[in-house]
Amino acid sequence: MDDGTWGLVTRRALVRRSLFGALALGIAASSATTASAQDATPVAGEASSDPLPSWEAGPVKQAILDFVAESVSESRDGFVPVEQRIATLDNDGTLWCEYPAPAQAYFALQHARTMAATEPDAARNPLFREVLSGALDDVGNIDPANYYALFDQINRGMSQERYIAISRAWLDVAIHPDLGKRFVDLVYQPQLELLAFLKANEFTSFVVSGGKIDFMRAFAPVVYGLPPWRMIGTNYAYAFDDVSGDAEIIETTSLNEVVVEVNKATSIALQVGLRPVLAIGNSDGDLEMLQFAKGGLNPALALLVHHTDAVREYAYDRKYAWSPFSKALDLADKAGFMLIDMKRDWRTIWRESAGPSLLAAPLADGASIP
Repeated sequence: MDDGTWGLVTRRALVRRSLFGALALGIAASSATTASAQDATPVAGEASSDPLPSWEAGPVKQAILDFVAESVSESRDGFVPVEQRIATLDNDGTLWCEYPAPAQAYFALQHARTMAATEPDAARNPLFREVLSGALDDVGNIDPANYYALFDQINRGMSQERYIAISRAWLDVAIHPDLGKRFVDLVYQPQLELLAFLKANEFTSFVVSGGKIDFMRAFAPVVYGLPPWRMIGTNYAYAFDDVSGDAEIIETTSLNEVVVEVNKATSIALQVGLRPVLAIGNSDGDLEMLQFAKGGLNPALALLVHHTDAVREYAYDRKYAWSPFSKALDLADKAGFMLIDMKRDWRTIWRESAGPSLLAAPLADGASIP
C-alpha cells in the first residue's frame, strides 16, 4: 500500500444554523470526545501509522484498509468519487452495546415511571401501570411491541427540544445494569477509529438505526462526532405549535416508521439519495441495508459485527429477542458480507477512556463540525 493511501483529507463543513439549540448542545465538544479515535488516523507521510490500532491484523482489517485505499485512489478501478462515499452504520450492537437490551428501552421504562408518578393521566394508563407493577422490568425479554407502545405514550405532546434534553440528561448518568459503566461509555473503540478513518478519507457516515432518531441526536454529536442530520432512525410525526408564541415542534403519537429491515434501505434512499458503498450492521434488521449497498454499481464493502466475546462483552446471535442475527448470518457468505468476529478481530472492545459529560458543552448555535 503506497504512502499516499494514508493521506489525511479533511474537509470542514459549517453546520447550518441549528433549528433547535438542544440539537446543537454538545456539537462543539464532539472533536474532543472522539480525540482518541482521531489521534489514530495517520497524517500524510506517516506510512507506519495504523489508523485502526484496536483492530487485530487479519482479513477483516485488511479488507477495510484495501477498500478505503481503492475508494480514494483515482488511478484504481475501485475509485469512488467523494460525493458518493457514503457509509451507513447501524447503532445498537454495531457502534455501542445493546445487550441485554438497547439503552433506549431502559430510558423508556424510567421515563414512564417518572410520568406515572407526576402526571395523573399517565398514572391511569394501563401500560404505565404495567411498568409500575414491575411486569416489564425484565428488559432483556420484553416484547418489542410493548417497547414501541411505551414510546408512543411517552412522546405525546412533548416538544422535540424537551425530548432531546430529557434523553441527554438521562444518558449523562445512566449506568448499564451489568457492566457498571455509563451507556455512552460502552462505545466500541474499533468503531470510533473506523469512523475517524472514514472521515479522514472523505466518507460521509450516517447512523441508521431502529432506535428513535431524537434519542440518538441526544448523544451522537458528543459520542460519535456526527451531526444530528446524519441520524436516520425510527420517527414519529411532528406537529407545529405556535400557540405559546414559541414556535415549537411537537412530537405526536403517530408513528411514521420503524427503521429496521426494508425500511433501513428505503430510509437511506429517501434521506440520503445515494446507495452506501460501505454498510455495517449486526443483525437481521440490517440485512436489507447491506444488500442495498452491495447492489450498486460502485464497489461496496458490507460488514456484520458478530458478538462472540462472552468475556469482554456478550456472546449472542440467533436467539437475541430484540434483534436476532440468524437470516443475515446464514446469507453472509453467499451475499458477500464479511463477519467481524468480535473476539478475534477486535483487540480492544470499549473506548479507551470515559467520555465527558453530555451536559458539559455550551450551547453552540451555528457551531462547526471539524
